[in-house]
Amino acid sequence: MSLLYNALLHTAASGIFPYIWLKARNDPEFRKGRRGIYNRALSEHARPRIWLHASSVGEVTGALPVLHALHARLPRASLFLTVGTLQGFSFAGSQVPPSVRVLPFPLDLPLILKRALNYMQPDLYVGFEGEFWPNLFRLLAENGVPAVLLNGRLSSRSTRRYRLVQGLFQPVFTQFTWLAMHSWDDRRNIVQLGAPSGRTLVLGSS
Repeated sequence: MSLLYNALLHTAASGIFPYIWLKARNDPEFRKGRRGIYNRALSEHARPRIWLHASSVGEVTGALPVLHALHARLPRASLFLTVGTLQGFSFAGSQVPPSVRVLPFPLDLPLILKRALNYMQPDLYVGFEGEFWPNLFRLLAENGVPAVLLNGRLSSRSTRRYRLVQGLFQPVFTQFTWLAMHSWDDRRNIVQLGAPSGRTLVLGSS
């Protein structure tokens, strides 16, 4: 299943890269970042390093209270926020604390993800709402990086779709150290797909 996923993803990438170039033709930083290429030098001594990911503007809005709380609680930490859409990337850059590095989210291709992981070297990964990427979570596990889900959402419709390829996504759902879901329905759905019930909570939105 994983081999088929990567074969399909590499085929799709031939169309994705031109689309990203056209969509972000005036933002070379976003284009490069989607390929896992980041230019800013980082301090090797700033720890912990926390990688947070929000897909678009809505998820960034939900992530802002968490980012501000982390910045206040861990002022010396290196905080990274990756965003998958150009609009969300621009929005995040104007909203987050100055100490947070806003980066484009790398595509879920192994070589690209390895570049991004080598750059950030995270001690913790925090996802928001419903971003489940098989290659990303496999590499996080291989590098011993724990993962947490906040504001988790998973509709019944999405649950049915994930069941069709459960062999590919079940390792993702079982890998989370903690999952904080938005509602009891969201919790039921993600537990049905393999998330550990003892580590899956209902906390609403952050």
